[in-house]
Amino acid sequence: MNRLVLIFIFLLLMSACGSADDFFEELENAGVIDSILVNPSSPVDSTGRHPSDTIRVPNDSTIMPKDSTSNDEDSMKVDDSLTVAHQSEIEFTRLFTIKSKSTRSTQGFAIYGDELFNFHDANDVIDVYNMKTCKVVASIDLEPESNVHCNTVSFSNKFYSNDDKYPLIYVQQGGLENKVNVYRIQYVDSSYSAQKIQMISLSPCTHSLTAIDRDNNKLYIIYSYSGRYIGYSDIPDFSSSEVVLNLIKAEKTYAIKIPKVVQDTAFGSGSLYFVCGYSKEGELWKIDMKTKTAKVIDLTKYGLNGEPEGLEEYEGNIIMSFSNRSVYKIKINE
Repeated sequence: MNRLVLIFIFLLLMSACGSADDFFEELENAGVIDSILVNPSSPVDSTGRHPSDTIRVPNDSTIMPKDSTSNDEDSMKVDDSLTVAHQSEIEFTRLFTIKSKSTRSTQGFAIYGDELFNFHDANDVIDVYNMKTCKVVASIDLEPESNVHCNTVSFSNKFYSNDDKYPLIYVQQGGLENKVNVYRIQYVDSSYSAQKIQMISLSPCTHSLTAIDRDNNKLYIIYSYSGRYIGYSDIPDFSSSEVVLNLIKAEKTYAIKIPKVVQDTAFGSGSLYFVCGYSKEGELWKIDMKTKTAKVIDLTKYGLNGEPEGLEEYEGNIIMSFSNRSVYKIKINE
């Protein structure tokens, strides 16, 4: 019996590898595959091919010089020394703590105008905060859905109706679900409500998360399929209640190595942002899609040890929440 089980598992793995190879060949034949180079100091072509360009990700963007003072007895004697302080990669300020009717874990959020829309596991409540006052202004109640984890949340530039105050908001069901719910947020007579108007299925992939480039009307997908990729396509038309997005036909696809679990995402000023990792291992990634270079910031270096959850760009800064519901403003020093 054990031998039969082992044979079955072996055949299953062989089958899976074959489908992944077919997937990559289809990407390559479509002419859209490039790679994101995670370690430029020792470049490795993660695809086994030679892509036309790369996105470079340094292991550590902080470079500390060795002691430049010579111990040689014949060296020049100095009365004192000047110290050059190392500039931190980020500066951060705690803004507020999310207070919610929901008892479920806080997850992704998105900002439109000066309002932050915070989501929870199962999407039972959406908290609406004013970013100028850091005060809650509304709570939107929804029927909970256990499969809607709300990993990533992004506003688009598409409005369901010309009379709507807010564009459509895109909410990932869960990484393993490979589906995105599209909601219409309405504000009528000083009252907020949310209605699901579309579900987008992503295929082929085993895990996926999304972000939206509002300026260019693009849906970015960070996904796994016997490897990890970032692809983007036009945001699907919302007139159909269900849509399947074929990732093989993405406008552009990059191979990338991301060693940690990805949490929420954001897009702003031509850069794709995402946070990675669980508690005590958080990272903030910024990928400049024009120069194809990436910066990875270790959040734990700055005492930000909680599990990162929500992420958005706002007024040139990063807004980030953690599992303890604390919300921070982060400035990246370039």
